[in-house]
Amino acid sequence: MTPLPNGSRIVLLNPPGRLLYVRDYYCSKTSKTNYLFAPCDLLMLSGRLAQDFTVSFVDCIADGLEENRCVAELAAIGPRAIVFLAGAVSWETDAPFLRNLRSCLPDTLLIGTGDIFLEGGESVLAEHPFVDAAILNFSTDDVVKYLKGETAENMVVRDGEEVISRPIRRGRYESFSLPIPKHEMFMKRAYRLPFLGRPFATVLTDFGCPFKCSFCVMSTVGYRYRPVENVVEELSFIRSLGLKNIFFIDQTFRSRKTDNIQLCDAMLKEGFTFQWICYSRVDVVDEEVLLKMKEAGCHTIMFGVESGSPDILSAYGKGYTIEQIRRTFSLCRRLGVRTVATFIIGLPEDTEQSCLETIELACSLDCDYASFNFAVPRAGTPLRKKAVDAGLIGSDITSMDQSGSFIAMPTHNLSRERLEHLRRRAIRRYYLRPGYLLRRLREITSPQDLAEKVYAGVSLFRNLRTR
Repeated sequence: MTPLPNGSRIVLLNPPGRLLYVRDYYCSKTSKTNYLFAPCDLLMLSGRLAQDFTVSFVDCIADGLEENRCVAELAAIGPRAIVFLAGAVSWETDAPFLRNLRSCLPDTLLIGTGDIFLEGGESVLAEHPFVDAAILNFSTDDVVKYLKGETAENMVVRDGEEVISRPIRRGRYESFSLPIPKHEMFMKRAYRLPFLGRPFATVLTDFGCPFKCSFCVMSTVGYRYRPVENVVEELSFIRSLGLKNIFFIDQTFRSRKTDNIQLCDAMLKEGFTFQWICYSRVDVVDEEVLLKMKEAGCHTIMFGVESGSPDILSAYGKGYTIEQIRRTFSLCRRLGVRTVATFIIGLPEDTEQSCLETIELACSLDCDYASFNFAVPRAGTPLRKKAVDAGLIGSDITSMDQSGSFIAMPTHNLSRERLEHLRRRAIRRYYLRPGYLLRRLREITSPQDLAEKVYAGVSLFRNLRTR
């Protein structure tokens, strides 16, 4: 490839779509209500690319840009390369759009990132010649090397008629530093989360996950973490932009206790006053960690509970028990930390009884929010192999959506239709409890807060009806 000169225009693109797509971080899905946040892949790449190139950002999902307007905006910018998001949830519409984009901008490189490329990226490029390359690890500087004409790992690249895939470095507990992302390009978009004030910044302090849940793609990409000093530098920049809310998008916020406390202590030392949310695990936090996180500004933690069946938790390598789940949620409630629990319905072993156990566990935890998702056989996961071997899916399946715009697979015991019924039952059972509704009403602090909660609730139940 001919190297691009320094200063060349690069566009980071979240393509248009007919639904509210969340395509980033190898876990594409549709938004179940109205939530949307800065695309993680593109945000993290923005700082690296900006060191050598002139970077712009176009988010068609957040800005509601349809295909024609998107193409017109890109043509006006005149980029030498476009780094775009694509997802298994939207590839059927992403691919035709990209084909059209190539015909309109024939001399522009099209470089993809997203779960659709993570396994079998060579086949995707072979079948779609309008895609020039794909990034397999957005935490590295390989895309910059590629654009400079150097050999790049962690990518699938087109070299004439040949498609070449270079190995992914799957580091475990490997340190890496990230140039400060260009948050100023993302901060004024229509991003929202139901339990975080706006505007907010999205921050990644590590990449991948050190845990081995066998249904999760994050267990396949390795684990790399950023030094505390590098994270604090980014947080200082975010503070200078006047932003007061942070969404830490790590799969498990600082999974080692010492790292967690060290970062929280650094945030307190710097005098940061951010209000923030994050993901964690019930076997990672304890009272000491929770108190330190709360002191540093954390008010809500999202936990992957997944199932109310001990056998299913064990079968998929979760590494904790129902008792640990109950204990951690009780501890959070006592300490005044709000909780969000995520659950999976439709793993191959799921039965009617195990799904009902999951629903009952969700209600008994009495967390602030609950998210009920469908199992999806993501690329490279042991779950995918298990589902293919059992004949639940074909080996060529690419389209999937954990949020439920469609259901990728049945279980050994339950049809897709029955799974849809059980998820509807879970959502209604959880969110229509009188005690829960009363608590939500008591927490309303302003007309805007009321409007946000009503909008989120209406969106959730409207999506249930349309699906």
